[in-house]
Amino acid sequence: MKDEIAVIYPNETVSTAVLKYCRERSLPLPPHIERHAELTEKELGDKSEMMVSRLQAQYLLWTARSLGAKKVLEVGCFTGFSALALAEALKGIEGAKVNILVP
Repeated sequence: MKDEIAVIYPNETVSTAVLKYCRERSLPLPPHIERHAELTEKELGDKSEMMVSRLQAQYLLWTARSLGAKKVLEVGCFTGFSALALAEALKGIEGAKVNILVP
């Protein structure tokens, strides 16, 4: 699993406390997105580190939903985990579109 301890805080204790706070107060990812993450970790092992963390995916979903986004452009894609989170935010919105640009 991706190491989610942020280095922007003064020490590991503060980082751990902030991470715990965020996890406890964030809505869980939908089951199909969680399964995608689990499959990626199982099939790709250490390479799965290139995928955004679950907390980052939750943040992307929340941000897109909060902004009322109708269109998303994701530049670069590993396994589509973050794109799935963004697509979830747009679910049910008429005319919504998620595009992925793979350079």
